[in-house]
Amino acid sequence: MMTVLMAIECLIKLSCLQTFKTLLLAKKVVVILNYQKTVLEICLVFFRLNARTVKTCVRLEIQKCWVKEKNIPEINRRFVYAMRTIGQGHAAMTILCGVMDFRPPVAEKSYNNIINKLQLCSKEVAEASMQSAALEEVTLTNSSDIIISGDGTWKTRGYSSCVGVCAVIGDKTGKCIDAEVMSSFCKGCDSLKRRKGSPAYKKWKILHVKECLKNHNGSAGMMETVGMVRIFQRSLSHRSVRYTSYIGDGDSKTFSSITASNPYGEDITVSKTECVGHVQKEWELVYEN
Repeated sequence: MMTVLMAIECLIKLSCLQTFKTLLLAKKVVVILNYQKTVLEICLVFFRLNARTVKTCVRLEIQKCWVKEKNIPEINRRFVYAMRTIGQGHAAMTILCGVMDFRPPVAEKSYNNIINKLQLCSKEVAEASMQSAALEEVTLTNSSDIIISGDGTWKTRGYSSCVGVCAVIGDKTGKCIDAEVMSSFCKGCDSLKRRKGSPAYKKWKILHVKECLKNHNGSAGMMETVGMVRIFQRSLSHRSVRYTSYIGDGDSKTFSSITASNPYGEDITVSKTECVGHVQKEWELVYEN
């Protein structure tokens, strides 16, 4: 019996049968039966096993997968992660399942639980990756005073976006060392703004402070400036390095705000090197005009 179980486990691990476990987690009963038949035929041909024995082992494999993924099946986590990767949410998942004639996706409450878990895992992995990039930059330069290149972007074009991102990369590695997400909007605060001033709102606000997504009160144009200042100010505590040389674009507001904040005290100054690409673009605009 153990030999048969090991044989079926090897079959399931084959690339041609990877869909088998996926179907188990999705509870596609009709298609599972077809895959049972496929596994049965392969076992009979290659292993010369008794048909009843193979059917029993396949049923045990199904039960084992059932128990393992009882709460949140892996297929649900992967589906949510894939949709979030392309910038879509629960509504898009529902539409996709309807068009493809699949069963409806997880409920919105379960979707939010998966999102929270994915957010924690993604944040942990990103932090570890940026820590490793900072250490690699220090190793290549043989100094904790490193050169970085920084820039910012927004979710939408123009200066009306509610979300922006600032990031810095190492000069030697080209890897991201730190990033700051800026947001001037919180859905929770916006949905309850009509109750502002009521006792219930004040009680909710105290509990919501730790979860509030809004971390910027200025304009969208100031997101890059504020974000870069935050990244420089926490470089020693978070990355154990100092960004003594900054490669930036022609935006003078960002660099002047960094130097005005004195992230490393009066004795250590931050120097700026103009980005060749931005200088070339500016000269092209001058010649075109």
